Amino acid sequence: MRAADDDQRYYEMLPEYPELRHAFGWAVENDLGRALSLIGNTTNLQAAFGWARDRLAWCERALAAAHRHGTAADVARAQGSLGNALSNVATLAGEDRGGRLWEALAAYDEALRFRTPSSAPLTYATTQGNLGNLLLAMAELPGEDRRHHRVASLRAVWTALSIFGSLGHAHFLQQAAQQLRRLRASYGDDFAALWEELGAGPVPEWLDGISQRAAATPQMRQFQGALGRYLEMRRAAADDNKSIAAWQAAVEAGEALLPLEREGLTGVNWDALRVDLAAAYTGFCIVYVAAGELEQSLAATDRAIALWPDVATWRCIRVSILIDLGRHAEAAEELERARALEPEAPRLAVLDAALARARSGAPAEESIDGE
Repeated sequence: MRAADDDQRYYEMLPEYPELRHAFGWAVENDLGRALSLIGNTTNLQAAFGWARDRLAWCERALAAAHRHGTAADVARAQGSLGNALSNVATLAGEDRGGRLWEALAAYDEALRFRTPSSAPLTYATTQGNLGNLLLAMAELPGEDRRHHRVASLRAVWTALSIFGSLGHAHFLQQAAQQLRRLRASYGDDFAALWEELGAGPVPEWLDGISQRAAATPQMRQFQGALGRYLEMRRAAADDNKSIAAWQAAVEAGEALLPLEREGLTGVNWDALRVDLAAAYTGFCIVYVAAGELEQSLAATDRAIALWPDVATWRCIRVSILIDLGRHAEAAEELERARALEPEAPRLAVLDAALARARSGAPAEESIDGE
């Protein structure tokens, strides 16, 4: 089951969900580490099928257990998971959005009491990245100090990026860089003043992207408006996480930006845009997989790879889909391409085993605990 979640094959996991609930109920009382791992390993599954409130209930039970008989690290891990779950629940109809987001902020603050740059730099940085997303959402709440939350969001993501860079985590570093670019686009004309208030020095060239001179042209103004619409549609699709139509609209809006590069528009970080659009196509891929539409999912993944070929994770997703389609020779070739890009990628062993089972005709192995 863990392998299926890693590979975004959620439809395979759906029949096992009642047993997974039972397994969590046992683990939260008898093996807290395993319970916390189950929360992490089923995040995508629960999001894909609209079980955000299930996830919240699991996190609340895990936190209570951590306080009863866990370590400080268990409490921090549970608080971080709770913050993520509360942020997701805040998007649901009938929820007090502001109240849930403030609860999520409190959970992250508690997690950061234990996760510090010196004691747990990687989890500290990932929590800062999550905090950045939360503060961006809080900035849009009625009655909130919008400027304060925007600067705080920038500070959290910049902190995460700096730590990922110092640790040499290329994948997380790329994610944080994309997150900062989205903030830069979302804040528009206010960005320069917000960045100055942050006090992080000059805006890096890769983040600034758009020169003041270029920004004054009609073509650049057209681009900026279209980019803002694309990013908003992308965010809406990610919040929904189940709508094929929403993801279709988002990627079409992104694709509409690319002809401006061929028309010679300068002052734009086109590589950053292609990476972001490729990541949007992987989101599109996931909703197609959840709907059982494997051919369409493969097409979305192919477009992601065409936009930015050198990401092993996207090629691993393609391998998984090809295995499910029974195209084993193609899967083997794609697996070697992924291996060449990232020889130590943890999913390679999972995919090697999945491909070997598929070729032998043996049934897929399922394991709730991943062992």
